[in-house]
Amino acid sequence: MDGVMDEGCIETRTKVTKHLIAKGPPPAQPAGTHAVVGFRAMINEYLAVTYDQTRAPTFVEEITFQGDDFTKDGDKRELKLLLNSPKTTKHSKENPSPAIMYMHGGGAVAFSALQFDADCQRWADENDLVVFNLDYRLAPETPA
Repeated sequence: MDGVMDEGCIETRTKVTKHLIAKGPPPAQPAGTHAVVGFRAMINEYLAVTYDQTRAPTFVEEITFQGDDFTKDGDKRELKLLLNSPKTTKHSKENPSPAIMYMHGGGAVAFSALQFDADCQRWADENDLVVFNLDYRLAPETPA
């Protein structure tokens, strides 16, 4: 779309803006872990306003694997991939689909792969490709 917002995007931004104006400014958050908790609460509220939380996930497979390294507390690192495939494809075993890896934003302290599942499915369908949507553990609960 080359930077042009469609009607759905404008409608969503308008809805969020009206919600935030009606709510008023958020309370100040102290630095540290409490700020992260406040940030996550604000993000979850935004998602509740903008996304249909009742829709079923669209990913076709969840892949969980553990790395070879350990965290400081002795737990194995665990990563999850949500796999989104196009509903229809011109590709085959002999001519495999291209693929992309998507890693959600949030500064490693907010969001999850599931919250971007619908976007990843749309990208897969519109571009006839496979999307690997990476989920990862968040800080500060799981430091590097």
